[in-house]
Amino acid sequence: MLLIPALDLRGGACVRLIQGNYDQEIPYQSDPVQVARDWKEAGARFLHIVDLDGARQGEPVHEALMAQIAQVGLPFQVGGGLRTQEHAARLLELGAERVILGTTSSAGELFAEVAQAFPGRVWASIDVDAQDRLRIKGWLEQTDQTGYQTAQRCLQQGAAGLIFTATGQDGTLGGPLLPPYLDQLDGPMIYAGGIGNYDHLRQLVRKGGRYLAGVIAGRALYDGYLVLDEAQKVIEEELAHVDS
Repeated sequence: MLLIPALDLRGGACVRLIQGNYDQEIPYQSDPVQVARDWKEAGARFLHIVDLDGARQGEPVHEALMAQIAQVGLPFQVGGGLRTQEHAARLLELGAERVILGTTSSAGELFAEVAQAFPGRVWASIDVDAQDRLRIKGWLEQTDQTGYQTAQRCLQQGAAGLIFTATGQDGTLGGPLLPPYLDQLDGPMIYAGGIGNYDHLRQLVRKGGRYLAGVIAGRALYDGYLVLDEAQKVIEEELAHVDS
């Protein structure tokens, strides 16, 4: 299980939102490219990038920044506003290792089209509330679809993996809230939302370590509640107990 730093872009800067609320923003760094360099120097092996403005507007906004971040040489996945095959193609051409479709994951035929156009490089973002209801369009809209149903369908349609975000936990440091159906899904999965300390990581590994390929952390890393290399060591030590 890999610890993946989050890099959320809004207005050209690196920020964090509390529970996805655009009115509750925590600014961190005005130069996201330098942030990417810093994470690379700290030992990160992968980055999770979200174009927050793109998620709200329905199309990628920070493409120029993505191209610059790609030059840092740290592999990354990117989501936010990717609503068409053309959007996905542009981000992959700019250097993304894989693209993440959130709103599009709720649209069956469109998701299938994009996933089949770029096999192995399209992941579905399953952003859910505490009742497992899917949230889309920058989490501004709630749907009647469940995370479980959407995840199952996206995997059947060619998703290379799934990213589960507990929207109510995201940015709160309040602890993880894993979906109870991880063992019923067949595909790589990454969790995001609520990680605030090392005990949260241990809890996550105990409950989902057999199924998760990674965990995304944002505010906890930026505010110093976690140190990247120490956090990765905690994950690996806990995994050893789970596997024994």
